[in-house]
Amino acid sequence: MDILEQFRNQAKQLQKTIVLPEGGDARILNAAEVICKEKLAKLIILGDVKAISAKLAGLDGYTAIDPKADSRAEEFAKTYFKLREGKKGAESMEESLALMHSELFFATMLVREGMADGCLAGIANTTSAVLRAALRTINKTSGIKTISSNFIMATPRKDLGADGTFLFADCAVNPDPDAEQLADIAIPTAENCRRL
Repeated sequence: MDILEQFRNQAKQLQKTIVLPEGGDARILNAAEVICKEKLAKLIILGDVKAISAKLAGLDGYTAIDPKADSRAEEFAKTYFKLREGKKGAESMEESLALMHSELFFATMLVREGMADGCLAGIANTTSAVLRAALRTINKTSGIKTISSNFIMATPRKDLGADGTFLFADCAVNPDPDAEQLADIAIPTAENCRRL
């Protein structure tokens, strides 16, 4: 069994709730269709509810939400306003509500509030926009000094990596890390690898 099949099987068993804030992108809706058909996760897809529902007609396992029309946006705005209060560049209550009407910030608040287990974004938004929303709502793990990212590479060459699987870090956030930052990036990447 290859690593991708293992991930699929594990996803089917865990049935995590994943929010997809970029529901206006056809690639996201195509992926959501596969996820629903294979029952890999429960999805919350943000965007135009009618368009999402039309694309995924007849499928179960997802909820479509328009953040501009969802009543939770106001509560999220209040929570966000309190989180940011007193910080440099803190938003007003009106600005906080406007952010909660955006898909990225609404998605990260769903994760923060425990309504979703994770968020997958970056196909229609820049890495910096995705990180900004996450850092301002979810924040970073305790003890982490250098924010970084990593991704999984799987190859049929079982003699490489861990049975053909690698974690690459940091390919998106820190273009020119110094030695201390490299160490800060390596430690959580190694932990992610162990957990996978």
